[in-house]
Amino acid sequence: MPKPPEFITVQAAIDPHTHLRQPSPINKAETYAKGTEAALKGGYVGIGDISNTLGRPTKDVETVWEKITIGRNEAWIPTGVWLSAQPEDNGVGQLRAVRSWILGGKFFSHPSTGNDKYHGPEDLREFAVELSKLDRDLPLAVHAGPDNLEGFIDLAEELKLHLYIFHMNNPDDVDLATKAIDRGVRITREISPHHLIFTEEEVEPGDWSLRMQPPLAKAIDREKLLWQAMAGQIDTIGTDHAPHTQAAKEEAGRLNPDGDLDNPNKAFGVRSLSIATAVVLSEFMKHEGEIKDFDPVKRFEEMTSTNTAGAIDIHLSKNTTTTYQIGKWEIGPDDDVKLPEAAPTPFIGHTALAKVVQVQIKGRALFENGRIVRREPRLLTRGVII
Repeated sequence: MPKPPEFITVQAAIDPHTHLRQPSPINKAETYAKGTEAALKGGYVGIGDISNTLGRPTKDVETVWEKITIGRNEAWIPTGVWLSAQPEDNGVGQLRAVRSWILGGKFFSHPSTGNDKYHGPEDLREFAVELSKLDRDLPLAVHAGPDNLEGFIDLAEELKLHLYIFHMNNPDDVDLATKAIDRGVRITREISPHHLIFTEEEVEPGDWSLRMQPPLAKAIDREKLLWQAMAGQIDTIGTDHAPHTQAAKEEAGRLNPDGDLDNPNKAFGVRSLSIATAVVLSEFMKHEGEIKDFDPVKRFEEMTSTNTAGAIDIHLSKNTTTTYQIGKWEIGPDDDVKLPEAAPTPFIGHTALAKVVQVQIKGRALFENGRIVRREPRLLTRGVII
């Protein structure tokens, strides 16, 4: 095998799937400033903030504009927002007013942090119908349950919508979505780094450091998911970056040691923005040669950047790039952005084969030589060029 180059430069990453917490009155593990600092150091030039902000869901003109204002004032990079599609939040009544500001609608069909309800595809119908009348290109993102993805695919097919399936954790669901794509349904298939790296067998009772929704896959399914990602059967990477305080993680461990979804004590999710791209690129590089014509760098660039930009209609300048140094490092606490009260990322101790050394937007450096040198806060929404 030829020796890899010392540095590689690719189109910079966009993460459509983050939980930045601010302005939650409940979870104060992270601010917009710290979350976007982590993203920039991790090679990202844009992120999308999900709507289930604890105690302050992004559901109407007021809360959407509140998020946009925080992003403009405090973020290091462009940030976008998703509108809640939950029936209890009545986002359907706000779609017309905010559709030019948002990345799309986000629907939780299964309990997670900030959502205790079970919903099926029919509970999304009113929002989906309104969206189909206004703008069929605006993505409708779903957090599907373990047995209802087919219903969401059928709804998207019926209404000719763009279905964005967040954090897929089941290779059978990937196959189901792929068959729907083959018959013409517009679907974006996303996976999160933790579902590519960790397995269900690593989760221990009372330990919430690796508990997330949807849960980690069994080892055999994790291998299938990785193969599907390398083979092009999964389109994008979304971190599902979800900070919690260490106290909240420990409390969930004491009061809900087995991760019962119906128990109100939940703290699902992990932090990963500052580390995710290096981890994914490294994982792909480790498997070079296992699939015919598999180019780990090209596949990485597609999943973290170009496919994501296309799915949410963001345009990237050819000079909006991230440069990685190739080598071998053990990820340590100093590789993450320090948050005094937040639980640490579980990627600490993982071996990486790449490290972010520069990030630039339109040829102007934002991060280089280990430090941030410039801010570029703006709204990330459809049609924007960065």
